[in-house]
Amino acid sequence: MQATDRTLTGSPRPDSFEFLDQIGTVIGARCRYDPEHPVFAGHYPGQPIVPGNFLLGIGADLVSQHPAGSEVTGLRKVRFAEPLWPGDVFEVHVDQGTRTDPLAFSCQVMRDGHRCASFVAQTTPPPPPPPRPELGAVTDTYPEEITSLLPHRDPILLVDHLLQVGNRMVAEKEIRPDELLCYGEPIYPLALLLESAAQGAIAGFIAGARDGRPAPNQGFLFMGLQSVDLLDRVPLGAVLRHELTGVRDLGDVLVLDLISWVEGAPVLVATGVTAAVRPFAEFRRSDHE
Repeated sequence: MQATDRTLTGSPRPDSFEFLDQIGTVIGARCRYDPEHPVFAGHYPGQPIVPGNFLLGIGADLVSQHPAGSEVTGLRKVRFAEPLWPGDVFEVHVDQGTRTDPLAFSCQVMRDGHRCASFVAQTTPPPPPPPRPELGAVTDTYPEEITSLLPHRDPILLVDHLLQVGNRMVAEKEIRPDELLCYGEPIYPLALLLESAAQGAIAGFIAGARDGRPAPNQGFLFMGLQSVDLLDRVPLGAVLRHELTGVRDLGDVLVLDLISWVEGAPVLVATGVTAAVRPFAEFRRSDHE
């Protein structure tokens, strides 16, 4: 196992990050987010867990550093099986190629021999972007504070407000260069882009649904997604807009499709983003030991 000081750009840096010895075509890293990491003050305060999108960002970083890898342009078949808690030591393993696509990389997140997450990272060119939308003029601003819709708080609350654009609800996020989790990098980390998009989609759904708001002791937990295409990098200082393009409301499970824009140009398209309503008590480590 080798320590590294290489910069991680896909995800906010773990407090501990060490490369594992390569075995065949598999590379990996052992990671840990300390309980004092600033993200835990805002990611489900009182019952924090490691954001699933941080794991996707670490996996994307490893793919870009794989001997056969390059920049990740999309994710497929994202599944979260078990939460990770503050202080957990976990490993991210990346293997080259799949049976059907040699430019795709199989990624797994493991803790104590148990798989916590899995996904496929693609490095092929992304598909053509969808047509540039007619965004229209903002007709209103959602009157409630975004904190009334989401349990997240700074520094991981990544939606500023909701805008009414015609009959559509659009979530907006201004990326400030001094944001704590950006570490001064010029490009918005993949993990934060995905987290902002997911928060924006869920906030937009709750605001537009008559009975969409979870009970005070419950929240939406990110369970996975079918696909996400990364169409362009997002620089610090940009203003992101996230918009729902499809909703399947299955009671205590939501399946969402969404698109994210910067100045009218698409930067992210996601399908099958799945979130389940769960009691906050289920997020606590003591309930799983």
